[in-house]
Amino acid sequence: MKIVLAADRAASYYPNDPAIQEAAREIICNVTNWDAYIQSGTDAVHLIASTFGGPQFDPRNFPFTEGIIYVEQAATYGGVSSGDAYARWLDRSNWPSATFVTGKPITSAGAGQYLPAFLSLYSFITQPDFRADPTWRAHVSSILESHGAWTDDAGADSFTVFSAGTTKGEWGGYNADSLGSHPGDIATYTSLMALCADGDTNPGVSAYQAYRNGARQTFKSGASILYRRSDVDPAYAPTSAGLPDVGLGALGLAELISPGSVDAVLAIPYDDQICAPPPVCEGDIDGDGDTDVFDFSLISSQFGRNDIEPGTFGDYDFNGIIDVFDFAVFASDFGCTP
Repeated sequence: MKIVLAADRAASYYPNDPAIQEAAREIICNVTNWDAYIQSGTDAVHLIASTFGGPQFDPRNFPFTEGIIYVEQAATYGGVSSGDAYARWLDRSNWPSATFVTGKPITSAGAGQYLPAFLSLYSFITQPDFRADPTWRAHVSSILESHGAWTDDAGADSFTVFSAGTTKGEWGGYNADSLGSHPGDIATYTSLMALCADGDTNPGVSAYQAYRNGARQTFKSGASILYRRSDVDPAYAPTSAGLPDVGLGALGLAELISPGSVDAVLAIPYDDQICAPPPVCEGDIDGDGDTDVFDFSLISSQFGRNDIEPGTFGDYDFNGIIDVFDFAVFASDFGCTP
C-alpha cells in the first residue's frame, strides 16, 4: 500500500515525465484482486497473500489501523464493496477508543487500548478525506494533547510521543510503543514533527528544543537527525529505523516551511484513470499507434471516395464519404502520440 501511494503521488507530481508515468502504471495496475483483501463483515485488511492466490486469513488489520491506506486504494481501484468498507473506516464513530485526558478520546483498534502514533499520522499526512473530517482532526489533537499530558506527568526531559520502533534488547528489541506500553519511555521525535502537518508550530518547537539539547541519531549516511531517544537511558541509540517512520517527520515539517504543501502534494485523491486504456489517436489510419505523414498519405489518396462503409478508414463523421469534414478532424489529431 505504501509503494502504490508513492507511485500515485509521483505520477501526480511529475505528469510530464514519461518514465515516472510508466513506472507508476506498472506498479499500480499490476495490483489485482483488491476487494478480496478486505474481509466481509469486519472490514479487516488481510496482510499476506496465500500461495494459491487470494489472502491468507491471518494476520489481519482491524479498524482502526494504518490499513485505511489500503482500503482507500481499494475503494479507488477495486469495486463497490471496497468503497463501502472505506466509508465505514472513515466513520470514526464506528470504532473503539481509549482516553488518557478526560474528554479527549483517541480512536483505537480495541476499547481502552492505545496505538502507536504513526498509525494515525500516515493518514494525517496522506489522506484528504481524513484531513477534511473534523472528527479525525479532533482525534489527532487528542493524540498531541494526551502525549503532552504524559510528558508533564512523567517530567520527561522533552516532549514525548510514543510510536513503534527499535528498543534495547532488554526492552524487547522492538516495540509498538503507545501510551499504554512504552518500555524505556522512548520519544519518537519524527512522529512529534509529523504532528506539524496541519501547520501547528508547537510540536516543531518542542522537537527543535530536543534537537538543540542533543537528542540526535547519527545514521549511516552521516546525517545527524532527531529519531528516538529514551528518557530512561538517554545514551541509548537505536541501531535501525523504518524509513516511513523517519520520513513522516520531514513531511510534517514541510508544512511549516511551505504552508499548504501537504494538501497540494501528499493528501490528494488517487488518479482513478491511471489504469484506463491509453488514449487512441483518432487519425491513426494505418494502425501504428500515432497520427503522422503516413496516415496523411492514406487519407489523401482516398479523398473524394463515397463508397466506403460508414465509420471505417478515415470517415470520421460516419457518412460513407471522405471529404473536407473528415480532413478537418484528421488535421486536428495530426501529431497525436498517446
